[in-house]
Amino acid sequence: MQSNLQHSDEATASANDKSADAALLRAIASGDESAFAKFLDAHINQVHHFVLRTTNRPNDADDLVQEVFLQVWRKAGQFSDARAGVTTWLLSIARNLCIDQHRRSKARPTGHSVPDGQPMIDALTNDSDTNNDQHIDQHIDKTRQLNLLRAAIADLPERQRTAITLCQLQGHSNAHAAAILNIKIAAVESLLARARRALRDALTASEPVTSS
Repeated sequence: MQSNLQHSDEATASANDKSADAALLRAIASGDESAFAKFLDAHINQVHHFVLRTTNRPNDADDLVQEVFLQVWRKAGQFSDARAGVTTWLLSIARNLCIDQHRRSKARPTGHSVPDGQPMIDALTNDSDTNNDQHIDQHIDKTRQLNLLRAAIADLPERQRTAITLCQLQGHSNAHAAAILNIKIAAVESLLARARRALRDALTASEPVTSS
């Protein structure tokens, strides 16, 4: 009974948060700057993490985040909670801007180390659909591993990179990722499986060759 009550309270709190965000967007659409400031404070960290991990370009992340919220200011009146949740709508804007930025610059992303260390490597390279569940060779130096992972994520096709960012790095559900990517849940699962295989293959290919 206590567990059911806890889940009920969490669902109510989540619904209240969504309702409050939708109300803020309606106020922003009418030009309310204080509502915009509250919305910005509530969501800027999530957007910054998404942009940084999607583009892997820390030098561009702040500018992209600023552009995301400029779009929020300009397009708040276009939001409809009948079509999408606030977070889905917001991260869809962020994703489209990341795609535009990538098209403008084909140079390889540079910049930050992967923040979550070895546990993220284990999670990203684990593919339950295959028999090859072993961790990356322990002889590879962790710093080199992280750099290889960063480069491998950057080399993924855009939709695979976004799916990994949303589901593996930010903890969104497959259903939420599907809404942001505007595809079916099964397609998200396929993207994730292909991305994990690509990351595992890229890291395994970089293992040092030992002489017999």
